[in-house]
Amino acid sequence: MKRYEKIKLIGKGSFGIVYKAKNVETQEIVAYKVMTKLNRTPKEIEGLRREYKILHGLSHPNIIKMLDSFETDYEIVVVSEYADEELYDVLGKVKRLGEERAREILCDLLSAIHYLHYNRIVHRDLKPHNVLLDNKGHAKLCDFGFARSMSSGTHLLTSIKGTPLYMAPELIQELPYDYKVDLWSLGCIMYELVAGRPPFKTRSMISLIYIIQNEAVRWPNYLSENCVDFLKGLLEKDPIKRFSWNDLLSHPYVQGRVLTTQGCNVETPLTDSLSMSQNRAKEIQKNSLLCGLADKQKLHSMASKYMKPRLPHPLSNKMYQMNELNKLTSNLNINYDPRRNELTNYANIAKFGAIPKTTNSNSTTKNKSSVSLSSSLAASSGNANWIQTEISELKQLMKVELVHKINRLNEIHEERKRKTLDRRKSSFEDLKLLSKISFNDIKEENAQPIESGERLAFLEHTLAEIADGDLESLKNIHVLTMIIGPFKNSSASFDVIKYTASLLFLPFVIDDVSTKDKDLIRQVYNEAELVPNLVYSTKLLLWKLNELPAEHLQTLEVVLLLITNLVYNSDDSLNQFIDSAMQLKMTPVIQSILSLRKQNLKIVSDLLSILCQILRKKPQFTKFVSDLVLGDGQKDSVMPVDIHSILISSDDCLRERGSTLLHLMAQVCPDSLNAVWNETLRCDIEALDYDSCVAVRNAASSALVSLKKMPNYRSDHP
Repeated sequence: MKRYEKIKLIGKGSFGIVYKAKNVETQEIVAYKVMTKLNRTPKEIEGLRREYKILHGLSHPNIIKMLDSFETDYEIVVVSEYADEELYDVLGKVKRLGEERAREILCDLLSAIHYLHYNRIVHRDLKPHNVLLDNKGHAKLCDFGFARSMSSGTHLLTSIKGTPLYMAPELIQELPYDYKVDLWSLGCIMYELVAGRPPFKTRSMISLIYIIQNEAVRWPNYLSENCVDFLKGLLEKDPIKRFSWNDLLSHPYVQGRVLTTQGCNVETPLTDSLSMSQNRAKEIQKNSLLCGLADKQKLHSMASKYMKPRLPHPLSNKMYQMNELNKLTSNLNINYDPRRNELTNYANIAKFGAIPKTTNSNSTTKNKSSVSLSSSLAASSGNANWIQTEISELKQLMKVELVHKINRLNEIHEERKRKTLDRRKSSFEDLKLLSKISFNDIKEENAQPIESGERLAFLEHTLAEIADGDLESLKNIHVLTMIIGPFKNSSASFDVIKYTASLLFLPFVIDDVSTKDKDLIRQVYNEAELVPNLVYSTKLLLWKLNELPAEHLQTLEVVLLLITNLVYNSDDSLNQFIDSAMQLKMTPVIQSILSLRKQNLKIVSDLLSILCQILRKKPQFTKFVSDLVLGDGQKDSVMPVDIHSILISSDDCLRERGSTLLHLMAQVCPDSLNAVWNETLRCDIEALDYDSCVAVRNAASSALVSLKKMPNYRSDHP
């Protein structure tokens, strides 16, 4: 490590930190990537090693060259050649490139990907962030953290890797996939180079998943015909119809411009067409993998469902009723006009039992089909009674159909409720396993986090929806499970954790949200085990705070604020907090947080509130709080929590809650408190009886009533 001198930080991601550095011996400028082993499982560490093992065997002018690699007890370091800038930064400056310059970069990347695929390596994370430009403008591919080397008998992969904006539909749908996912991602990059934006762009993650699967690409009219045709081949949603390497290399847009790899001793390169026997083997492998994935494909189906109207009850929304009417009456040409939010013309038949009169030629033209219908109805019936009969039958049909749908919704709800109960039974079995893990070996969620920028954009969009009164995302347990994912991942950034917790807290501070909705949201939070996730995140955050600046305490503050709100308003949340805190052995963590009063009073104040709530509502867990605050309870022993400093704090809220804590402990665990009671605490609490703050005075006065009953109180005052 002494061979390299760090110059400046140039990048930070889920896998590690990258510095611009200098080789002390040769003075060569290099990229110095550091990946920590801390807080990672052996499997995850082996995954980190995979990157430099793959890079070690690569040699291509359009792939960043690895120069050195080594490990310490705590880190894995990869040293590679240094490139001047990221393609992502270039796009940030110029928005879009000219088609010819974009084609040069495209062909560089095609050359690099052909080399990888020839050697049976799939990159799986192609995006502008992972494309570097050297001082001559040549594109070089980097970051092989998600790359996978496929054995000769492997035709398909299943693990979900990549960045959502550039992920192929088969990845979104969680289907088995092959090398063509890289070609899709390359098509997305090329489109962004020439159009100035990705082909599928939205601030909502759910919307993104939906439109990648279902919406067609919009082509700028200034692109050449060859360019559009080539991109259509890459951005074909069906991987079977998507360009193969033979199709790609023979296309006039890039023909003769791609550096292809030949002559290497590689068995069955991915760039070669499959034989009949290989195609059969691939199909067998696909069917086998699909059987195993059948119960796991939730992401795309959730997005499809979420993008449709999400109504708590079919009869609660006029638009829904009108759409149902339109479906049920399509054979009668009774239409719904969503722009006017009312039934067109012949809805008046149902209301008045007569055909409305037209007043001008325009209205006659607009309602031509309706007039035609009225004539045929009148001719066949001879009077309005027939029409009324038809309408009555129509209403009855609607009623039967809607009742059927309501019953089906109820069945779905009961099924979800049953599955939730089953999941909750096993939830704390998982926590028991986690409790065996030491503080420095917290196990993170296997799934890699999405890019912080995209996650923050998704959170910003969802925050805006909630602020506008759309709470559906928080009432849907599948969406909520996706939202709270970062709480279980040690690689999640502080900003992502903070804004996720803020989003979840938001409905409780919006005046227009009804009490009923707040209770429903808390219920869904409990079903999703939000509080245990927050407790787990708290442990991860405190581990990070040992190394990072104090301003990140704000993230911990928001997390604890959310926990406090939940445990004060829901017994289920309080039970979850206690169970998870005990199973995760949170006592030293909570003690550490209570020592942060100089850095952040709000954090300590909220945590004291939670402890008071446990003593107030769950006295059976008194020993948990007693051990946490008082320690072993031996006479003259040092208490783990400095109650004296809390009672003399300059913050009114902290003094009040410290007094309340003593009051409750004197009631539910007087023997333990009596054992560690001392003269300093007595003077502190008595001084607070004369405090300038009324709330503090009242809390201290109530505490004194209980404290004076302890044998060791030794008060000189009557």
